[in-house]
Amino acid sequence: MRLSPTLMFGWPLWLPVWLVIVPGCAPKNEYVEPPPPTVTVSQPIRQDVTTYIEEVGVTEAVETVEIRARVEGYLEEIHFQDGQTVQAGDLLFVIDKRPYEAERNKAAAAVTVAEAEMGDAEAKYRRAIPLAKSGAVSNEELTEKAAAYEVTKASIEAKKASLQQAELELSYCDIQSPIAGRVGDRLIDKGNFVGRSMTSHLTTVISYDPIYARFNISERELLRLMKSGSRRENDDDLDMKQIKFYLSLEDEEDFPHEGHFDYADLGVESATGTFSLRGVFPNPPPRLITPGMTVKIRVPTGVIPGALLIPEAAFASDQRGRYVLVVNAQDKVERRDVTLGLKAGHLQVVLKGLESNEWVITEGVQFVRPGSLVKREPQELEAPIPEIKLPSTVPPAAEPDAGTELSAPPASAAASPDAGAKP
Repeated sequence: MRLSPTLMFGWPLWLPVWLVIVPGCAPKNEYVEPPPPTVTVSQPIRQDVTTYIEEVGVTEAVETVEIRARVEGYLEEIHFQDGQTVQAGDLLFVIDKRPYEAERNKAAAAVTVAEAEMGDAEAKYRRAIPLAKSGAVSNEELTEKAAAYEVTKASIEAKKASLQQAELELSYCDIQSPIAGRVGDRLIDKGNFVGRSMTSHLTTVISYDPIYARFNISERELLRLMKSGSRRENDDDLDMKQIKFYLSLEDEEDFPHEGHFDYADLGVESATGTFSLRGVFPNPPPRLITPGMTVKIRVPTGVIPGALLIPEAAFASDQRGRYVLVVNAQDKVERRDVTLGLKAGHLQVVLKGLESNEWVITEGVQFVRPGSLVKREPQELEAPIPEIKLPSTVPPAAEPDAGTELSAPPASAAASPDAGAKP
């Protein structure tokens, strides 16, 4: 079999040899190291941190009064709209006064009659005194006139008491609010007969300013709270009225409502191991705090001096526990196992495992691991929530318990000496 002069082994003989060997001279594929990932780093904020107890409570009205009829009669007038705000002394209801006015007039007339009878008896007695001395009147007759005079005097006092009772019952026909607050809906309509046991409750008035908030704490929290309070001078009793309470509503992030301690229960409830406390809070218009609301209560208990705070996003966890990643001077990532306190605003307190001059990765933790190189972007942390003011006698808190919350003062507090160091 003859081969084509122009084709040998499937390749045209007229192609240049260098075209055949070009593929063998191409550059080799080599691995190129990717650039190090960029992470955001920050140094911890060092500040004094306030420890506090935070519990859920329920609000209560300071004063709740059931308005009831104290005399019987037909309801003639209603002087309020349901839900209206009233002041102490405002007229709410009027019961038919005519029967009680008649009783008052009858009692007043009885007093007048008794006074006239007393005047007559007194005149007869005084005339009998000189006659008895001259023997014209016997001593026995004089004694009878003196007794008649004393009886009429006592009768006047009885008649005056009846008049006072009649005037009092007449005054009960005008039913007034004994407190300032908000009146509920009327339970009895105009024209109904009121005053008997089933129909004496007419409406209810509830005060709104100030307002109570009641909550329970554990025995451990009670002990910490008692140790944080100030004591009266020359007295061993705890002056808990100096302990400030802070209240937060359902839609509020912070605790803008400041109040103070008002009442503590007589003892710990043995069945639950809790102790009941009550605070009182101002509630000016628009009276956002309503009785029966579920609220959060915060009670300061002490101060941790020079605590370190970093964002919650900087923390990670594994089987060994909680840790943060830091960037050293060679831009390498290192792990720091840490012990955490609780939240201080949007930051978290680190109790152990971290130094104030270390650069903590706050963004990009998921993209790096210990030992890897990174490119860092420094970012200054924002200050946490404002400090809660404590009495001057509150001792420093060495280390918070598991149920203790934390609050940090503004960034003006003492910062780390290395806080200004550059990465």
